[in-house]
Amino acid sequence: MELKTETILAANSLVISKFMLNLLLIPHLNLNDMFFKIYQPHSDLKEFVNHIIVYDLSVHSTVEPPILSFPPIPENFLYIYIYDTPIVEYIADGKMEKLPVSVTIGQQTNRIRLFMPRHNVCVRVAFQPAGLYRLLGVPMHQYSFDKGIDGGNLFKNDIQYVREELQEATDPKQMVAIVERFLLKKSNGLKSKLPIDYILPAIVNSGGMMKIEDIAYQASVSFRQLERQFYQRVGVSPKFFLRIARFAKAWMMRESNPSVSWIHIAYQCGYYDQMHFIRDFKEFAGLPPSVLEAEIQQSAHLLKTATFLKQSF
Repeated sequence: MELKTETILAANSLVISKFMLNLLLIPHLNLNDMFFKIYQPHSDLKEFVNHIIVYDLSVHSTVEPPILSFPPIPENFLYIYIYDTPIVEYIADGKMEKLPVSVTIGQQTNRIRLFMPRHNVCVRVAFQPAGLYRLLGVPMHQYSFDKGIDGGNLFKNDIQYVREELQEATDPKQMVAIVERFLLKKSNGLKSKLPIDYILPAIVNSGGMMKIEDIAYQASVSFRQLERQFYQRVGVSPKFFLRIARFAKAWMMRESNPSVSWIHIAYQCGYYDQMHFIRDFKEFAGLPPSVLEAEIQQSAHLLKTATFLKQSF
């Protein structure tokens, strides 16, 4: 299969970081075995869906399948695996399990690693901030962070029907259309937007460099109301969400500019001192920046595989 990295982009809508593009640089992985394509969603889905990606990874029997490492970023996802599923390792507790054929991920708070099968075909839906809450109507703080929820438990038989249709699809565009029809049907009960939903993309785009009092002011709510809205719609407190957005920006800067020093990155991302910078890396990635750097050098495919896309309003 030829390598294809086509993307469908719109100005001020999607900015693809080198996290995903570096997936193509996995050592010992034949580039002809990797396919991914990024799609803008149907116009009626854009207010709660950011983008949709189709992956197809096939690894020869003589090559070790890759281990992909994903840091926490301020996005929620729905994964639908068409055939085999990866094994996930939760860095926070070291536990491992095989993923279900469909899994919904709320706000991730720790780095995870995916041990990929030799053949993996997947459709991933990335939601706008608060988009998953608006679709499901389930308070996001009820989610088990990082471990997600089996899509079969959330969508019942519908997700199995979607998966069966995907198995019959003949190209990625058809796969996206199938998932879009499913989401359009589910969006009939979409929760209404609140002012905070218009502000969340700005928080992500700023890299978490907004003040909580300014967010509350723009959302026309008190600090207590803002906290409740964040726990309901995002799953974490405003302060914690800002920290994740800032950490994700720092990670992205390092991936995009490996020659830039950690000290410069910390300053550009608004960290007051090195202690706070290291604390966030230890909490969200499980390791301090210096150790992560060594890990990148030893196994380049471990840390260069997340997607961080600019949020649209």
